[in-house]
Amino acid sequence: MKSIKTIISNKFLAKIVPVGLGVLILVPFMPVIAFAVSDTTPPSVSITLPLNGATVSSAVSVGANASDISVTSGACVVTILGVSYDVTTLVNTHSGGSSVFNGKCGTDMTTAYQGQHSSSVSRMSPYIIPTAGIAKIEFYVDGVLKSSDTSSPYNFTWDSTTVTNGSHTLLAKAFDLSNNHTNSATVNVIVNNTGTTTPPVTPPATTTPPGIDNTAPTVSLSVATSTKGPFWSKKLKVSAVASDNIGVTKVRFYLDGKLIKKDVHSPYSFFMKTKKLSLGQHTLVAKAYDSANNEGISSAVTFTVNSNKETQVKKDDDEKKSKDLRRDSRDDRDHDEDENDN
Repeated sequence: MKSIKTIISNKFLAKIVPVGLGVLILVPFMPVIAFAVSDTTPPSVSITLPLNGATVSSAVSVGANASDISVTSGACVVTILGVSYDVTTLVNTHSGGSSVFNGKCGTDMTTAYQGQHSSSVSRMSPYIIPTAGIAKIEFYVDGVLKSSDTSSPYNFTWDSTTVTNGSHTLLAKAFDLSNNHTNSATVNVIVNNTGTTTPPVTPPATTTPPGIDNTAPTVSLSVATSTKGPFWSKKLKVSAVASDNIGVTKVRFYLDGKLIKKDVHSPYSFFMKTKKLSLGQHTLVAKAYDSANNEGISSAVTFTVNSNKETQVKKDDDEKKSKDLRRDSRDDRDHDEDENDN
């Protein structure tokens, strides 16, 4: 047989406990009945501003007060290992009798509890006191949620010009940390915005504010062979003329859409070798920038590279009238750069 058995009757519980050879005794005991302590009490809330029946206009300050209590008056509260417990229902059901709690309500029972149950407090979990407190307050105008506040003082500013003149209702709803909630009494107000007008909306300015530069530079591009006579050459001189109402900060040169050169000083020019270019037609474009990073773009200039890696520039009537540029020592010293120089 088992050393310990539990007998259940309609009056009590008892255990059969062996105390010697063939000797058994019946030891009655009272069960510990657990009553979970949970916060089911909603908070209280009331609207403090505006007063019921008040006439309001324009911006209206709406305020509310709220409070929450999770332990009823007269409850037996003890502390064990720094945690508070409401043991009101346990006082008369504890197996050791109500005397266990004599003089203990409102005190720290850590030492007495550990003497019986060590440091395990799992059996006390049903009696933990829920944390009291207001989680938030919601404000309603004519039944429509207008604002929510999670910290005291609880208030918001209502723009009464958004509703018609006449009677309107205000209501506050408070929620505690256990999500219990309650509504305040309704406050009736009279909105009277007669004679008030909504300030006109100023259209955005259509002119540029002083000190802001939105004017892009202007830039023109010219490309010429570096030899005299026929328009075939293995070297091109690329030049740009740029101007701006404030000042040009840099000019960039692009070959077939790829940046190949940047110049920050006038005259903006460089020599470009064509021996590495593919056969056929190519396009050059110059872009000028000012200190506000406005961008001006030149017209494109096209040129053709033949099988001898020589170049012929496509010129208009005015360009044909101009003289071909000659090589000089300054060109070789300052501008002898290929297309990969940027």
